Amino acid sequence: MRKVAAWREARPAFRIDPLAAARGAPVVEHALAFAQQYLDKGEPVLIYATATPDEVKAVQHELGVNEAGYLVESTLASIARGLRERGVRKVRGGGR
Repeated sequence: MRKVAAWREARPAFRIDPLAAARGAPVVEHALAFAQQYLDKGEPVLIYATATPDEVKAVQHELGVNEAGYLVESTLASIARGLRERGVRKVRGGGR
């Protein structure tokens, strides 16, 4: 989370909200629109789903552990596909 916080202080970042995605909000479309405005200027962006342990537990409690994980992963995959379609050739996956 420190790396995300440091990035957010100086650069554009978009956080995936799994509960919004579960409700059917156009999270992928919002993330792609967000990214596009910076990509047009040649600026890198961060699209992330990092959350505190308490936030993760709350989402898992509401959606179920497997569904929460699947939802975040599939949302990020859809965003990565959308970025690729927009000409982005370098996408880095996160990790711990």
